[in-house]
Amino acid sequence: TKRVRHVPPKARGEAVEAPCPAGVTATSEQAATSRTPHPRYRMTEMAALAVQLGWYREASLRPYVWAGAFCFFGSPPASRFSSVPVFPTALCYRRWPVSYQLIDMTKDPRSGQFAYFRQTLFPFAGVTAEVDITDFAARRQGRPFFLSFLYAVVRAANAVPQLRRRIRADGSVVEYDWCPPSYTAMKPDGVYVYCTVEGDLPYEAFVVLGQRRQQEVLERGTLTEDGDVLSFFFVSALPWLHYSQLEHPAVSADDSNPRISWGKTITNNGRTTLPVSLYVNHALVDGLHISQFFAGLERELQALADSWQAEA
Repeated sequence: TKRVRHVPPKARGEAVEAPCPAGVTATSEQAATSRTPHPRYRMTEMAALAVQLGWYREASLRPYVWAGAFCFFGSPPASRFSSVPVFPTALCYRRWPVSYQLIDMTKDPRSGQFAYFRQTLFPFAGVTAEVDITDFAARRQGRPFFLSFLYAVVRAANAVPQLRRRIRADGSVVEYDWCPPSYTAMKPDGVYVYCTVEGDLPYEAFVVLGQRRQQEVLERGTLTEDGDVLSFFFVSALPWLHYSQLEHPAVSADDSNPRISWGKTITNNGRTTLPVSLYVNHALVDGLHISQFFAGLERELQALADSWQAEA
């Protein structure tokens, strides 16, 4: 396999205005567009989080600056960014480039299954299972339910390599290093829009960024997706209904973005559960991998609940 950094042809030399807070003038970023004025490689606001959580030392920022991974605006405290005077800043946006490796499916252990299901008209498989969230629900203490559950879902899905594999338009298969969620957010009129949170982030940063992104897309109000759409997990929730099965539409037999959904919670005999659905392309994913996702989701939810209890 060969690891590459995906930069679509249209990205080369194409400058678009980077998103930035109101009243701040942004520099231009080289980025591909997905039929929208928004950059394909979204830039996420990281400065406040980096300072608050202590992710970056001053010296460690320097190579990212030279590589163009950060854009800077304004003027920071001199003690914080004094090593990068060429790009003084109070706000720091980090771009999450998309990386993947090409998979030769003729040499993959599942080469036979891949070839077989590629020939079928409906190669999709879906499972809905009841997931116990008793400790998660009891210890949440006002934290946002959707984003907290989404955080666990994204980590569980990324832990299964087969769920990070995609079939490209030319029939080749790639495995992404990390797949972000593209999830639905509802406007006041009941119509949904898409939202994305990029990057393998700590829980607190994921929630803060998710809340910010939701506000951005709700204000924009259009049904557009920013980023490398092929890399996404398509995520949705049906919080009004405790269902037993859920089907999803597909663009073609090679549609390979996993769909993950969940429904309304119920409590019986002191245990709180909700239905969670995973819908996949069987050419890339088997029942074993689906089971690994559900087992991983239970672990992630419990780990999150335990971390909240430790903080209490």
